Amino acid sequence: MKKLLIAFIVCSLFACSNNDTSKETTKDTSSTTTTTTAPVAEAGKCAGYYIFQEGVVIENASFDENGKETSRQVSKVLSVSSSGNKISSEVRMNTTGADSSDAFTGKYSCDGENLYVDISSLFAKMEAKGATIEGGAIVFPINIADGQTLPEAQYTFTMNAEGQQMKTTVHIRDRKVTGNETVTTAAGTFNCYKIAANIDADIDIPGMDEDTKKMMQSMKSKGPKQKMVMYFDPAVSIVRVEMYSNDKLQNRSEIVSIKK
Repeated sequence: MKKLLIAFIVCSLFACSNNDTSKETTKDTSSTTTTTTAPVAEAGKCAGYYIFQEGVVIENASFDENGKETSRQVSKVLSVSSSGNKISSEVRMNTTGADSSDAFTGKYSCDGENLYVDISSLFAKMEAKGATIEGGAIVFPINIADGQTLPEAQYTFTMNAEGQQMKTTVHIRDRKVTGNETVTTAAGTFNCYKIAANIDADIDIPGMDEDTKKMMQSMKSKGPKQKMVMYFDPAVSIVRVEMYSNDKLQNRSEIVSIKK
């Protein structure tokens, strides 16, 4: 579950708007592969987000609880399209770290009021290995206010382990804006809203008897409580994400550069 949560953290970082005035972006002169470009008139305020501008390259870094860098991810907006007032994009993400490297494509959309992150697209590599992924979009409102409660989200993945089917459902609950905070990264200084959420998971194995179910529920209730905190700048979207276990910081991921 930890790896899945980290993947969600990393994938959530790449919805940045070019309205950021805290630091100039640098030009990327490398060649790009693009498809259709969404008309600004149809896209509305969503069109200003970097995630909906083809060719933009965004880099983020992840750190452990001691502040040591553990991995980097470089993401490039491959394609942008629109339909009515909705704009969509596909972003290729390449992650490198001390232990492994990975690459996948994330899918995003925006209707002028909310940014939607397609959960299933973040786990395409697991689907290629035979897992079935289901889940709705994670929603981030463009207009946000302190004290606001945000929609909850969940995703389910089903896979076979040594011939036994196992279904895991991850819940992102109690999403709430809990205040304002200034956040500084290598990419600049941002005025953010702090969004906290609780995370837990349920595991279901067909044929599991009631005693086993009760034992698993008891283990879950006694286990560490997982919490996620996001720092959201309305002009830039998600700047930093922190993961906590029993209120102790485990890791964080943040934007470190944007190249246009």
